[in-house]
Amino acid sequence: MKRIIFFIMTTFLLICVSTPAFSDHSVVQYDWVFKSQSLSGTIRISPSDDSLNGVLVEEMTPNWKTVVSSTKTNEKGHFSIPSQASKNIHYLRLSLFGCHTTYAKVRITRWTRKKELTFFIQNE
Repeated sequence: MKRIIFFIMTTFLLICVSTPAFSDHSVVQYDWVFKSQSLSGTIRISPSDDSLNGVLVEEMTPNWKTVVSSTKTNEKGHFSIPSQASKNIHYLRLSLFGCHTTYAKVRITRWTRKKELTFFIQNE
């Protein structure tokens, strides 16, 4: 009887402990192209609208495979990546542990009203 209880408790603990390792890690990809005057801005958590510190912001190649440059947000959730004038569209990947990885395309243009970007990422 003690062996059965030990077996059941061990199995239960293994299932409970290993479940977070298999949690859903889906990605969010914006379908539209953001327009801004610079490749800088603020990252906030949805839906609370709090700014996030330590979000990894990576500029990627168009196929999303290679990192071109990267930075992290400061304590106010702000980031800034120097943009190359020759690039038409910039591909950004935003990631933070416990949040969905977010992909966004940004076009730098002086003909838009937005000076900086604002991205919202979601908890997992």
